[in-house]
Amino acid sequence: MIMNKFLHLLFSVITIFASLPVLADEVVFIPSETPVSGQLSDHEGPDSVAIDGIQIAITNGDFTNGNMYSFYQGQTTTFSSEVGVITKIEITSLYRDIEKGGPGHFVSPSTGTYTFSDSVGVWTGSADRITFQTPAASLKASRIVVTYTRDPNAVAKPRINGEDRFLVRSVVSISAQQGDAVIHYTTDGSEPDENSAVYSGPFYIYNTVTVKALAMRGENKSSTVTAVYHLGETYTVEQAIAMIADSIAPDYPVFVEGWVQQVNSFDNFSGSMTYFITRNRNDIEPGLRVVDGMGMAGVPFSEDTKLKNKDQVIVKGKLKPVEYFDVYENGMSGSLLFGVNGVTTSLEQHFVPEEQKDDDAVFNLAGQRVDKTYKGIVVKKGKKYIRR
Repeated sequence: MIMNKFLHLLFSVITIFASLPVLADEVVFIPSETPVSGQLSDHEGPDSVAIDGIQIAITNGDFTNGNMYSFYQGQTTTFSSEVGVITKIEITSLYRDIEKGGPGHFVSPSTGTYTFSDSVGVWTGSADRITFQTPAASLKASRIVVTYTRDPNAVAKPRINGEDRFLVRSVVSISAQQGDAVIHYTTDGSEPDENSAVYSGPFYIYNTVTVKALAMRGENKSSTVTAVYHLGETYTVEQAIAMIADSIAPDYPVFVEGWVQQVNSFDNFSGSMTYFITRNRNDIEPGLRVVDGMGMAGVPFSEDTKLKNKDQVIVKGKLKPVEYFDVYENGMSGSLLFGVNGVTTSLEQHFVPEEQKDDDAVFNLAGQRVDKTYKGIVVKKGKKYIRR
């Protein structure tokens, strides 16, 4: 009799717990608060962003703009989770319905249901991976909220951050997506395990290096993430023009040294500039047209930092024919300024020293502590952000 009562009580308790609702977690993606990835300098090509094991990836887009996430036309976007099942995605756009940039341009979800109204699109379903297409026009999002049911044993891959195609040296940082995870890594291309070096802070590399890392929480471990960072190549304007003409320009960013001969435009909203560079201070041509280039380390140009004629520059970007007033010219796209008049800087050359890593501290690229009014690239807890 006592045993029957005990079993009945136990069954009742199990039933009560089974009937309780599963608590859902949320991850909120906001462009101005999202950690900057390795694609800071390139506004075209694959891009991705991840928070707490939830990732958004695009085959061609731009997640580095401080105002919006850009999902380009004709591309595939993938939402994925390493830490549980996604049940809802809410996308807030800068535009309405099927206006260019509006939420109506996410179509053909691989699973679940997607609807939109005004400036908000909502997907509902149950999956750890969902893809969307943008066949008709691009989508511009100012906020994305992903709701998911957490797997308590799951461990998200760490994020490896650094600037690929660097000059002299690059600094690499690795961050865990879950606060209690321990990161193990290697820099010789070998697979990391629990016996590999424990990550304790950013480190410099001086040559092409393959970095691999995994995260561990107790006995549970993530899959391995890999990043390859290459020592960059520097060319003269003449060499760059020849490679474009012969269709042998590499499909990755390179560095070109030259002199500014024409400043064509400065966009106050995006902070980009279009300008023309030649091989020396007095040449008018031949040259390269840098279209919609950004400033030092990818930071938007301002009235104080914009280029002027006769500036000596080192520009990082992809060599290709670029369209300028309906005419294609030799040029560079996805460009940023690496150096001007003998002063060089880059995102990879700066990190926060160990003694400066208190939880609320925010620093500029020079390692100086800044307040909340500071605009540009800042470093907090070893991660880089754009403040606009």
